[in-house]
Amino acid sequence: MRLAFIHGYDSRNAGEWPDIAFIRSLAEAFPDCRIDVLARKGGMFRDSLAGIPNITVHEPSGIFPDKSGVIWRMLWLRKKIKSLEPDIVHIMHADGPVGNIRGNGPGLKVIVSVQNLCFLYSPAGFTWLQRHWLSGSVRRSCRISDAIMVHDSRLAAELVKYYFIPKSKIEVVDSVASAMAVYESLSGRKD
Repeated sequence: MRLAFIHGYDSRNAGEWPDIAFIRSLAEAFPDCRIDVLARKGGMFRDSLAGIPNITVHEPSGIFPDKSGVIWRMLWLRKKIKSLEPDIVHIMHADGPVGNIRGNGPGLKVIVSVQNLCFLYSPAGFTWLQRHWLSGSVRRSCRISDAIMVHDSRLAAELVKYYFIPKSKIEVVDSVASAMAVYESLSGRKD
């Protein structure tokens, strides 16, 4: 099975993020699974995912690395996914470019991870515009994707309550084995 993970956020400590640790654990637990990580900027995950043979980190080059996110989403990302031909694209944050990925083939499955809904819990930390934009991004991503991965049942219940997402579309994943079961059921393959 071939998986592509999209992670477009910049951070100095990207190797310590839980989703990068998840990708690393998944690759180590399932060495036959081919994993491609698409990063928005060069050098984001090269060190944190180095040394694992079944992971390839793809970084934009040329005019793309430090330009706007729109160019990254529209041009480089779409071309890269078309050339890699993964079975499943897993977007690690719900405000990722789901709509742009959908047009890359009828057999391509898209999974979105929802990490939290902190903009709903603590509105004081976000402006009205940020809350509105994040809420719309989560709603759109969840509706367009084939499956939604969350880390606990409380978050799954909130997605159903606030965004009217069908329970059948939400998968509560607490380990890499349960994540692989979701990937296998979605792709229809067992590798």
